[in-house]
Amino acid sequence: MLKLANAFLAAIVATALTVPAFAQQPAPQNVRVRGTVEALNGDTLTVVSRDGQKLDIKMQPNWTVQSVIAVKPEEVQAGDFVGASATKRADGKMVAEAIHYLDFIPAANRDAAHGDIPWDLTPQSLMINADSGTVVKASDGTMTLKMTHSKATYDLIITPQTPIVKYREGSKALLVKGAWVFIGTQKQPDGTYTATLVRAETNGVKPPL
Repeated sequence: MLKLANAFLAAIVATALTVPAFAQQPAPQNVRVRGTVEALNGDTLTVVSRDGQKLDIKMQPNWTVQSVIAVKPEEVQAGDFVGASATKRADGKMVAEAIHYLDFIPAANRDAAHGDIPWDLTPQSLMINADSGTVVKASDGTMTLKMTHSKATYDLIITPQTPIVKYREGSKALLVKGAWVFIGTQKQPDGTYTATLVRAETNGVKPPL
């Protein structure tokens, strides 16, 4: 009888230990996908990523497309709310890899969007979201853009080769074979990918994210 009781107790303890592990499901991973459209079939977008993988991305209900519009360097003004993917040069100066206007974010939500996070456009790059300050043009064609948020200030060098873009409401008609896209996906525990927004190449202008 004592052995049966001990066995029963052991089973209860084992169950108590295993239930939390069973209940705790792996969280989806945020994965940024860059590449070209292979096909769009219904709500499944097949993309060949920049590292050569073919990914089937399940687009969620009411998913949207943003088009990409080029902005001229002289149009950049103090007070613009922008994001900049940037990397540090050997001399310690920050160089913008791309400037992205964030004017599609409602004003009430912009404080929460300020800041910087590690980015993966190139190794060691950052994504900096901030209000632009002074814009200083140099004789060599570069500009220096001061960007400030609550935790840091950056003096970003913008070269003539730095793409500067805005995003606008687009159409699924942009998702033709070979079009370059950027998609912030969620990789589910079962290995599938889901997303709600695609930024798509427009008239030859690629999303430089």
